[in-house]
Amino acid sequence: MSSNNSRHTVAEYPFSKREDDGVSDEKQKQQQQQQQHEMDAETGLRLLKAELDSIPDNMKASFVHAQHVAPDLVCDQHLSRFLYAEGYDVKLAARRVVNYWKHRNKVFGEDYTLPLTLAGAMKSHIQSLYDGFLNLLPLKDNFGRAIIFSDPIKLAPARIDNQVRVW
Repeated sequence: MSSNNSRHTVAEYPFSKREDDGVSDEKQKQQQQQQQHEMDAETGLRLLKAELDSIPDNMKASFVHAQHVAPDLVCDQHLSRFLYAEGYDVKLAARRVVNYWKHRNKVFGEDYTLPLTLAGAMKSHIQSLYDGFLNLLPLKDNFGRAIIFSDPIKLAPARIDNQVRVW
């Protein structure tokens, strides 16, 4: 038997696995995934902006207005959240962005381009919070998430729109 027959190419060499090899392989895989994610995020953001540009202005009027009036709210980080939520599907993310701003306009009216804080878009809804319609319980669920309790008895009919906005 010649020695050439027993040689392996690098791709087919039977590496022996040691415990520390698994750890370094796992770290390398995580680094590759992180690099791929960063590349996907940058590419996805560029493609999302192009997709948003291709949507007619009349279908994205609230979004376009927000871009002009409050560009800090419609930044790359904001758009990236929609990409992430849609698994980097650019068309779905663009649709979600446009719908988000349309509904935000519908819910908050002329204040929709203000930050969603008590000093911003929610400043006229503070009384609904004081009414106790929504309460953050001191307990957490089995997964460590906060529990919000809604008390319909405290739902004042005159302020139902404000309470829906707070919810």
